[in-house]
Amino acid sequence: MTDVIQIGRVGTLKNRHEFGKLENALESLDGRLDGLAGPYQIRRPGERFGRKRDKDETIARVRALLTDNEAGLRLVIRGSDSDEQPIAIRLTLTTEGPEVLHEAIRNLGVPYLFGAMNPAGPEGGKGGQLDCSGLVCVCYASVDVDLPHRAEGIHVSSQVDLFNDQDRIQPGDMVLYHTGSQGLPSTQADHCAILVDRDTQIAAPATGEVVQRQPVNLANLLTFAFVRSVTGAH
Repeated sequence: MTDVIQIGRVGTLKNRHEFGKLENALESLDGRLDGLAGPYQIRRPGERFGRKRDKDETIARVRALLTDNEAGLRLVIRGSDSDEQPIAIRLTLTTEGPEVLHEAIRNLGVPYLFGAMNPAGPEGGKGGQLDCSGLVCVCYASVDVDLPHRAEGIHVSSQVDLFNDQDRIQPGDMVLYHTGSQGLPSTQADHCAILVDRDTQIAAPATGEVVQRQPVNLANLLTFAFVRSVTGAH
């Protein structure tokens, strides 16, 4: 197993790339910084943005941080224009499915509300309101993946790969259903959830219920799904 460096815009997979070599990642960063107005600031998790640097200093600092840290490091680089979307850099050895699943667990007990995407507060427990795709969206947003807030939108998203073999499920994958509750064609998804394992899911089920653990519902199963950069190639 080797280090993987992911670079892309914060909050989306668009134009995100993975690199196995530091020099290739830094070359990509050099080009991406040209799309941000300098000077630049770097932030690690739990820290505020640091001092302002020019492009060469920024690349040198990122090189040092990526060289001196174990896998799991995440950096955000912003430019001087607050309207420009920052760059995210992630050094990892493992998939991010457990982070997605952790966010789902953190939202256990949150009430269902159709159309809602308001997760539990920072300390977990009672907080916001979520519908089924809202839960999936906030879980994937925790690893900087921006998914459509609609089950069928997730189903047809170019970021999402579909599969049917239950034995290939990884924690943090998704399951998509057709329940018939919304009058959609049988080939379209009208419900979704986060997978814990091959038999268990965490879902925001329906009005009057809360986010909860449930068995996977094979009777209404449409397909399983994953995001390659989050839970790897299946």
